[in-house]
Amino acid sequence: TFSIAGSCGVATNGTILSVLYGDFNSADLATTRDIYIFSSLDGISFTARTTQSFTPAIGGASATMLEHRYSNGKFISSAYKGALYSNDGINFTKYQTGLTEFIISVNYFNSLFIIARQDNTSFVIYSSPDLLTWTLRQSAAGATYWGRITNSGTTIVLPVYNSTTVYTSTNGTSW
Repeated sequence: TFSIAGSCGVATNGTILSVLYGDFNSADLATTRDIYIFSSLDGISFTARTTQSFTPAIGGASATMLEHRYSNGKFISSAYKGALYSNDGINFTKYQTGLTEFIISVNYFNSLFIIARQDNTSFVIYSSPDLLTWTLRQSAAGATYWGRITNSGTTIVLPVYNSTTVYTSTNGTSW
């Protein structure tokens, strides 16, 4: 039972079932926000893994899980002001941004982490080989909200919510 879960994500690589949840609903929004990590081999018995803490964003939203998925050999998650990844679904590495933009969606494609970020009316796509060094790849003026990054194996796709605009890339750098 998750007592303070404000958001949750579930992903699997076919062997490990990985569950992450964020404690957005905590009473004190000024304290550190946590992402709680669990894994299971059978979907019945779960093992608690190392909790990852994020410095809160304005309004305490830094640990709200927006998505958790398995893509191209990595478990990856977006949590508003940060991202997590794992090769095994057990040990996660955290990236926390110092920027004002929210991470709406994350994927792993062509040896790059791809993130869609949002800050008020600024919508951008960044790529990174290591979740530390980021390169701006695309800006989407006039967008209202990103959809989720999906990956067909040879092409990565990012729709703009409530729009007919869709960004695509075959390498993660040119959109």
